[in-house]
Amino acid sequence: MGKRGARQKPLRRSELDKLMSADLRAVTAQSERISRYFAQQNGVSNNDLHALLQIMVAETAGTPLTSVELRRSMNVSSAAITYLVERMTAADHIRREPDPADRRRAQLRYTAGGLELAARSSPDLVPTCAPRGRSWPMKT
Repeated sequence: MGKRGARQKPLRRSELDKLMSADLRAVTAQSERISRYFAQQNGVSNNDLHALLQIMVAETAGTPLTSVELRRSMNVSSAAITYLVERMTAADHIRREPDPADRRRAQLRYTAGGLELAARSSPDLVPTCAPRGRSWPMKT
């Protein structure tokens, strides 16, 4: 309904697609801005935060990522992902565990420190990522 109860002409599909695309771009830009600000406030890089969230989502889905899979999803070089994983491991945000199916590979898992960082970023993510049998906040 438009002004004073008058009916507006329905939008065509192409017009709706344009409006939805514009809204999606605006939300994405705002999300990126918030993510950069949060990362800066917590002393981590934006890439570290994105990697942590990807690792958490994959682990929660039952498909933990390897460094190679994380590198591909983030579209960065092997050297960059090695440095990122080393930095995040040293900061106690993630840990490497041997892959049970292939002990030569390491799966990337989030730690309690990573979960706490993510909780400050995305509080709604925490209940879905807390390991079974452990309550939030987690103690290490």
